[in-house]
Amino acid sequence: MSDIEFVRHFQLRSITMTRCAVERGGGRVDGSVNLSTEAGMQPHRDGSELTYLVDLSYKAVDEDQEPLVSGSVQFAVAYHLADDFVPSDEQLQHYGFGGVAFQVHPYLREHVMSMCTRAGLPPYALPILGRDENTPPMEEPV
Repeated sequence: MSDIEFVRHFQLRSITMTRCAVERGGGRVDGSVNLSTEAGMQPHRDGSELTYLVDLSYKAVDEDQEPLVSGSVQFAVAYHLADDFVPSDEQLQHYGFGGVAFQVHPYLREHVMSMCTRAGLPPYALPILGRDENTPPMEEPV
């Protein structure tokens, strides 16, 4: 089964922010800002319903490594799977990084930029997500 045929078995239902926590630190904004992130993703299946929980933690520090803002956010990306379609754990992981990550990334970017701006920091955008050069391109169906 090609990637395109595989993806046709997924019907996106919703992308919902399920958790958000942000804290402003005591650092100073008058110098350079360093933002670090850590992300994770976990699929959960219940019959023909599939939900990926996507977590992102981030922390901005000033030049002296004093915290400026730290936060975490979680999005639930829900799908309905086609009847009688039972993907393997490996296929779910592959779809998570090849599909879900691209669908939720704009929401993660917006969240980080909005929270940093609201905390009085310069607007900071996560880099645009691109396909890894080692990821094989999607195949056209035969």
